[in-house]
Amino acid sequence: MNEYQPGRLVEFDDHLLHQIVFFGDADEIIKVFTRYIKKKITRKNGISFKTLVSTFLDTPLETTNVLFHNSDYEGSKKYYKFFWNIVLILSIVKFDKRFIEKCLRKFLVHLNILSQRDKLQLHHFSSFIHSNGAILGEAIINDLFIICLGMPSLHSSDVFNAFVDIKDLEKFSPCSDEQEFKMLSELVLEKCRICGENHGKELLPVCTHLRKPYKKILSNAIQERVRLTEDFGLYYRAAIFGIIDYKVNFEGYLKSLEQLQKNVHPFLSGEISMRKLNDLMNLVFKFNIKLPTKFISKYKGISKYYDWLIGMEKFNYKEFNPLWILQYPTKWYLKRIFSQKIIRVIVVEYLKENNQPTLAEYYAQNVR
Repeated sequence: MNEYQPGRLVEFDDHLLHQIVFFGDADEIIKVFTRYIKKKITRKNGISFKTLVSTFLDTPLETTNVLFHNSDYEGSKKYYKFFWNIVLILSIVKFDKRFIEKCLRKFLVHLNILSQRDKLQLHHFSSFIHSNGAILGEAIINDLFIICLGMPSLHSSDVFNAFVDIKDLEKFSPCSDEQEFKMLSELVLEKCRICGENHGKELLPVCTHLRKPYKKILSNAIQERVRLTEDFGLYYRAAIFGIIDYKVNFEGYLKSLEQLQKNVHPFLSGEISMRKLNDLMNLVFKFNIKLPTKFISKYKGISKYYDWLIGMEKFNYKEFNPLWILQYPTKWYLKRIFSQKIIRVIVVEYLKENNQPTLAEYYAQNVR
């Protein structure tokens, strides 16, 4: 920046974009963008960057296969460094729809041959989907989701989650016919036949966008699966995302939690020693469930944190630690926590004396 430039980055020219492709670090750039810029950056008119991208993405698969099959680690690493930098640029810089569509088609060719190493960078493709979903439109996004289901290299929570809440996209319908729905429901209920992993946890948030008839079929299938197998992990996830009615199989779910034991990881700090109990309370807070007194009594005295969690109204707040709020900060936890006047007062006093930006952000988001 010089003295004549404004404090914020206004636009990119093609020369700067070239430098980012060759010398940038996508992980570091997205951190800066997310923290300080947030809105897409405009670009000066020019054709050299588009030409560079098109030429790079048109690299024949025979060439990339040489890099990978000859164990040319440095060559493939540099190749995909350029690739992810390009994906990132198309996520944070404004381009026309035609160019974005063209690049997406070529991205998929490269993504289909990803190594395990580069699957760790799929969050950049997730950013591309989330950033350009509204530009690409419902039809392309729907088709892209089905492509992702059928491409094992894209079986990633980062990719699937990108479809859940695309800003300014009026509608997203994951499945347009029975064949697509069958593919999705099998991946939710069974181990993936392509990669051998379970994707139900990753795909259930997407299923909230299913059309009503398909959602009903999936709901019945999940309830039957839980009844037969007592898979209460599946029950919890489907209930919290509203795919099933939590009341069906709730008694069995509660019974499965009666013999919970503390499970503290020796290398982790924090108050959570019974993750499944935290999950239950997430469900309780969302649906305003009243737990049986007998069940609550089983968990009293485990720790001050859990005493507070299962009995906020009667807790002795002289023993309260405001940092407990950070332990499991779901939407439903935060809504319930900040509904308590005494907690709001304690948090305000704590923030006057302590710098805790995350707690301050939660307070600002949930207190009006």
